[in-house]
Amino acid sequence: MDYIVALDGVVGSDGRCRVRLTYVPDKLLLETSAFAAYLAAFDEAAAARSETLALAILDDIGNEIVPRWAQVVVSQPHGEAGAGLQCVIVEERQPSWDNARILARLPDALSPDPGGDGD
Repeated sequence: MDYIVALDGVVGSDGRCRVRLTYVPDKLLLETSAFAAYLAAFDEAAAARSETLALAILDDIGNEIVPRWAQVVVSQPHGEAGAGLQCVIVEERQPSWDNARILARLPDALSPDPGGDGD
């Protein structure tokens, strides 16, 4: 059975670098507290490199829980007084997996606040 799991969190002490992990599990699930602890292990320098951070998270998740499909969205304000938003989206899927109906239910990852409020 396919279903969607979404977890939100932040990287960095200021909470400006938001991360959303959305995945379709195969056999293993990621505990919410484990995801929060994992994100807390990243330092401020990691938060400053959105692309590198997103790829590292996707690689780690893919290796640990081997989801059918996974997407990582890293977003943070940028520019003068944080007026703009930088959003990096990376995703991967198992080679033979495809479920267009379930993926169509996903919210738009480019919405203004894809990481939610982090709560």
